[in-house]
Amino acid sequence: MITKTYKDISEEKFYKLYFDLVNVLKPTDQITYTEALVLTEFLLLKEEKYKHARFAARAKKEVIKALQEKHGKKVSMTYMAVILANLESKGWIEKEPDGIKYFNKKHQAVVDRILTNEDYEEIIFKLKVKQNNEH
Repeated sequence: MITKTYKDISEEKFYKLYFDLVNVLKPTDQITYTEALVLTEFLLLKEEKYKHARFAARAKKEVIKALQEKHGKKVSMTYMAVILANLESKGWIEKEPDGIKYFNKKHQAVVDRILTNEDYEEIIFKLKVKQNNEH
């Protein structure tokens, strides 16, 4: 058995690991490095004003600023719109009937469980190699 324990990692590092793990499980529509970076910055916005406007104009400006300051990435509003459209088409962002966009609810449930758990959360991969009579 192979195990890896991450202790006291930052929320930002957690999201990177989470997106990497989900990519392992998804053969198509994988999240790219830049999309993961952008989505992480949106998810790190904790103020109440972003609760129902996570992907609105004010939040986009904050994320663009964070990307420049933390990662040295210059992202225009136009490019941000493209990235968000890609995330929506891949299912990472969902649009409710009221027009408000949210982080995918299934992913949000997993993320919330991990972020609020006082103990370690296990993610298990099970593998079985097909036995082939040919060599």
